[in-house]
Amino acid sequence: MKWSLKSLKVYLTSRYGADAVTRLFHDIQMVVLKSLLAVQSVVVQDKHAFELYGYDVMIDEQLRPWLIEARCSGGLLRVDNLGRQRGSDAEGGARRSTHRPRSPPTPRRTTSSSSRWWTPR
Repeated sequence: MKWSLKSLKVYLTSRYGADAVTRLFHDIQMVVLKSLLAVQSVVVQDKHAFELYGYDVMIDEQLRPWLIEARCSGGLLRVDNLGRQRGSDAEGGARRSTHRPRSPPTPRRTTSSSSRWWTPR
């Protein structure tokens, strides 16, 4: 059963108290931050693109978070009836909205005497 984040917080607060839940979510943020810092040297950084990460975190009875899995663009894949992974509609939309093929450079006339009559911008 999947719960919304709000429903999970309400349930945990009713069972453990607001301070414990605040600490739990801070600890989860630290798990995510530390995992990203651990791989920052191999993450491709492109100011024209973005990457989505999915995290699976298990919470034990003492409200300690345990990182189960971290995936790159994990929530954008789904498995069909034959067990094959397929990209979701959201992935296609994200790809369409962020991937812009480069157009060839617009020719510009130059005044030099070289045989090359255009220069890329």
